[in-house]
Amino acid sequence: RVLIKSDGSPTYFASDVAYHMEKFERGFERVIDVWGADHHGYVPRMKAMLAGLGHPPE
Repeated sequence: RVLIKSDGSPTYFASDVAYHMEKFERGFERVIDVWGADHHGYVPRMKAMLAGLGHPPE
């Protein structure tokens, strides 16, 4: 589900966190994300999330 931020714009961050957690729980060693140019601000948040979960962000 999409969460709506306080400024009214949508974010998929929570579902992306859950997706990545599930992949690592199932034993995947590597997850490849492909983003469009409009997601340039998303990459640092995803790297921080991976590091917070104890996985290498690269």
